[in-house]
Amino acid sequence: MSHIYKKIYLLILLVGILSSLILGYNTYNANLEKKQIQFNSLTKNVIQQVKNRMATYKEILYSGVGFFEASENVTREEWHIFINKLQIKEHFPGIQGLGYSVVLKENELEKNIQDIKNQGFPTYKVHPEGKRDIYTSIIYIEPFDQRNQRAFGYDMFSEENRRNAMSRAIETTLPALSNKVKLVQENGKNEQSGFLLYTPFYKKD
Repeated sequence: MSHIYKKIYLLILLVGILSSLILGYNTYNANLEKKQIQFNSLTKNVIQQVKNRMATYKEILYSGVGFFEASENVTREEWHIFINKLQIKEHFPGIQGLGYSVVLKENELEKNIQDIKNQGFPTYKVHPEGKRDIYTSIIYIEPFDQRNQRAFGYDMFSEENRRNAMSRAIETTLPALSNKVKLVQENGKNEQSGFLLYTPFYKKD
């Protein structure tokens, strides 16, 4: 009789262990599904936040284009006032700077350099140096702090990643985002990657 009881106990034990395993597996799956739902929800929220932020950045650039279209000649001081009123550090912490870059042919390069020097920037130059068919130069950038001054005069068209984004903006007349780049503002310490968003401005005629 004791032999039968032992078998019953063993059977109960095996059934108990099996039930525990099934219960544990079901609980694991339920938790995993719950975590997946939470992850999907979080992912959607992050994606939507990024989309909203990019839409805001585009609107800021469009406002800059509108500013240039409304004026025959936007001065450096006017660009400073315009960007300063946006208070980008307070309201748009993701923006490193807002700039205006001109497109130059080779025969326009020297005049551009001399004009900017005459505005009170004797060390201004278009960089990197070298002979190219087309040059661009960041002539306005705000805030014009020490970090952003490293981008002053930079020819973004000379670098493939930036050039591709600029070309898309030119061809489509729509804002174009670059791939991840190392900003020229970085100084080798605590470097961070960035992106560049371009919007074209066409002068009349």
